[in-house]
Amino acid sequence: AAVALPAREGADQGVVAVAIALTDLADLLGRLRVAGHPIRAFVLDSRLGTLAAAGAAPARGSGRNATLPRLEETEPRVLRALAHTDEFRTAIDTDKEASFVFTVDGVRQAAILRPVLTHGREWLAGAVVAEDDFLGAIRRDLNRTILASLGVITLFLASAMLLARSIADPLHAIEIGRAHV
Repeated sequence: AAVALPAREGADQGVVAVAIALTDLADLLGRLRVAGHPIRAFVLDSRLGTLAAAGAAPARGSGRNATLPRLEETEPRVLRALAHTDEFRTAIDTDKEASFVFTVDGVRQAAILRPVLTHGREWLAGAVVAEDDFLGAIRRDLNRTILASLGVITLFLASAMLLARSIADPLHAIEIGRAHV
């Protein structure tokens, strides 16, 4: 894809051009990771419903005959499932950012969608990641913190009981001694 935009600064005029090969963009999206697990990132042509780039969705065919797949026709399955969610359809219809959770094969997936408008062309950038890939380390750390806190509380209570007993036993002995006098 190539884009050329007029650039103006004061009286100077010029053109700024950018060219990005869709295969390079797809390669970049395919390398995105969170905690070592893949992020299913993509760029979708909102009007046509076809993927411009996705890490796991290469164009079908080659050369001039290449066609871009629709999101609901691509791999991995999680992207096909995303295309059938109400939140995805709403994001396409309203051009509004959305973040939500949906389930595929019993695994919760977190998704974020963001519309991008560039010179009349409507795109949708998105990413999907398994919720456990994203939150798993946080949950494990939270569980360790809870267990450590319970251990500290247990030690504190045991120490408090020993201290209370070390004070109460001599006082009790004095009270018994007075009773026998």
